[in-house]
Amino acid sequence: GVRDALSAPYQVVRAAIRGEAIEPLPKGGARDWAYAPAVAEAIFWMLTEDRSVGDRHYQLCPGYTWHPSMMLEALQANGVTVRVAPGGTPIGFNEDTTRERWPLSAERLSRAFQPPPDARTASLAYARWAIEHPAWFDDSKR
Repeated sequence: GVRDALSAPYQVVRAAIRGEAIEPLPKGGARDWAYAPAVAEAIFWMLTEDRSVGDRHYQLCPGYTWHPSMMLEALQANGVTVRVAPGGTPIGFNEDTTRERWPLSAERLSRAFQPPPDARTASLAYARWAIEHPAWFDDSKR
């Protein structure tokens, strides 16, 4: 109820946890979705690290784009197969997927703190978390 347009990776995971098939994903649609635990670590670092000298502004993005099909691979690696078929749950991208997006740079944060995890590592971790917390995807409990 707070955010109407949830990310495409979330929608893929939600369908998987619910055992729903999804519509085939478009070829386009790679975006710079961030991995929440990496963002949280960076925010904690910014709040607690003495940065009286140096940069004060950082992009908390991954610095690269990735396609939600990586979530299909991550779920499969964690033992959950998502059926992809016409007539399945449509995955909304809420924008033109043919438009190529360029990520913001995470170089400054990578130099000062640590680089964000690569897309495969983040996808695998998110898939594991989702499998361990299926109630998070149950709308009837919200």
